[in-house]
Amino acid sequence: MLRWMGAFLKLEWTTVSLSRGVPAVRMDPPVRQRGRRSSCQDFRKLLRDICNDIAGHKYAELFLRPVNEKFAPHYYSVIKRPIDLQTIRRNVTRGGVDTLETLNHQLMLMFQNALMFNSADSQVYHGARAMQREVLQHVQVRKRPCIMFI
Repeated sequence: MLRWMGAFLKLEWTTVSLSRGVPAVRMDPPVRQRGRRSSCQDFRKLLRDICNDIAGHKYAELFLRPVNEKFAPHYYSVIKRPIDLQTIRRNVTRGGVDTLETLNHQLMLMFQNALMFNSADSQVYHGARAMQREVLQHVQVRKRPCIMFI
């Protein structure tokens, strides 16, 4: 059994195709303890906290809401899988994001969409590059939560 952030979790290693065969942590169904939140709720809170940290980034305003085609003509004809921080948060809340790998994949898709649509000399492009590097580092640090063997 592993101890993580004060709650007991049983973790299993699985392979996720989106992360190119990198092991991803998936939680077994949570065991409710009297007077405590389930481990699944704790993990969702961790994912929401990461999203909130990212939303506080200096360039996050570019990614907070879905792209308005009025301001970016033809965006949806070029970008086939649009995503933004609001959508990612909704996915976390609804359980569509259940691993750090999935969260990381969705965040990187968001940045890749911005890099693909905008020209390399635009402010949006440079903001997306800078934010992508910092967010990737932030998520990598959060991937190593305090997990200890008991």
